[in-house]
Amino acid sequence: MTMGFRLLAVLLAFAALPLAAAESPDRRHLLDEAGRAAASGTLEIEMDLKDGKVPLWMGYAVATEGKLRACLSADADEGHVRELAIWGENGRLVLRGKGIRPDIVVKSATVTANGTVHDAEYQGFGLWRPILSLFRGIAMKQIRKIRFHTELAELMRGHLLDVEASRRTADTGS
Repeated sequence: MTMGFRLLAVLLAFAALPLAAAESPDRRHLLDEAGRAAASGTLEIEMDLKDGKVPLWMGYAVATEGKLRACLSADADEGHVRELAIWGENGRLVLRGKGIRPDIVVKSATVTANGTVHDAEYQGFGLWRPILSLFRGIAMKQIRKIRFHTELAELMRGHLLDVEASRRTADTGS
């Protein structure tokens, strides 16, 4: 284990402490420094996510349910992710569709350097489970609209989703 990754492990321990809802300047500085310290190499991050729901684009929101622990494995170069593998434990990440849009449970995803989902393991939720098992393209089209942050400093702060980029992507139809 290199010195940089030992330092990073200590910084991650501090980042995992319970913190107030608003980020303090000290915490932001600490996490920025941790992101810069791990400029290159492979980084493993685990974070507990709060239950919640964030609207992404028209008709869809992403929701975390249960005591979801997000596990990330990032292959980074110069502070940016080349490839990011994300999976969850003890809960679920659900892309919630409104009305007749499908609900999709995302079990894992591989994200490219530009923040787009390259591959994902998923299944339909509720009534959508058998339908999406037959028509997988419907779900993958929606999952590929999700954009993730690729800067290590953002990931260290716990900012996984790039909500604004996801909305722009959905608006352009890409």
